[in-house]
This record gives sequence, structure tokens and C-alpha cells, in this order.
Amino acid sequence: MFDWAQRDPAALRFRATVSPENLPSRRLVTGLGFIEVGSQWDEEDGEETVFEQVAGQIQWRPLPAQDRQPGKHLNRGR
Repeated sequence: MFDWAQRDPAALRFRATVSPENLPSRRLVTGLGFIEVGSQWDEEDGEETVFEQVAGQIQWRPLPAQDRQPGKHLNRGR
């Protein structure tokens, strides 16, 4: 999805909002190069940390081996 959206000249940046306690999601967005820019209050979810990334600059960087959780693989087709 990021590849497609980054080719759209109208997409200038991406925004992700994550609960401060949701460490796996925080690692995911920071691994994609998102930068923390603030916080907001969501009526349904409560406090959220806001991350942004400039369009065209998202690249996946896998987590270091020590941060991966063993046994959490998707074994499709087996």
C-alpha cells in the first residue's frame, strides 16, 4: 500500500497514531522511519502518539534479531 500511495503526487506525508502502551506498533512505525510529532486524544481509544513520515521515504527495516519473538511466525502453505 505504501508503494502505491507514494507514487501519488497528492500524498505528501503519512500519519500513524498509536497507543503509547502498544510497543509492537510503535516499533513497527519507527522501523518504517516514522518520527514522533506529538500526541492527541481519541474519544474511542484514548491517548495516542502521533507519528509522521514524508511520502516517498518509507523503507522497511526489519527488527533486529533480539527484538523478534520466537514462535510468532506465519507458516502459510505448510
